[in-house]
Amino acid sequence: ALKYGMVEELGHIPYENPGEKYLESAYGFAGHRNFSEKVAECIDKSIKDIVDVAFYRALKIIKDNQISIEVAVKELLIKETLSEEDLKKYSNQLIQA
Repeated sequence: ALKYGMVEELGHIPYENPGEKYLESAYGFAGHRNFSEKVAECIDKSIKDIVDVAFYRALKIIKDNQISIEVAVKELLIKETLSEEDLKKYSNQLIQA
């Protein structure tokens, strides 16, 4: 959201300064921020929304594939390692969200 301007409400404007280090950037960890508190709140909300959508999508994938995952886990516990063929077999059975 900061680096690529992925906040639709603010337009597609990046808010990260290109020369700054990770976590020193636009959020003011280095004591400077190049946007207002209102913009920061909008960015925070947008990031939370992105994370929430990803979390619930991942949760749905896990729930939809719980039986296949449990079978793979049981095989992993028995064999201790799974081959590429084993992984392909299980990944081909997964339901995507």
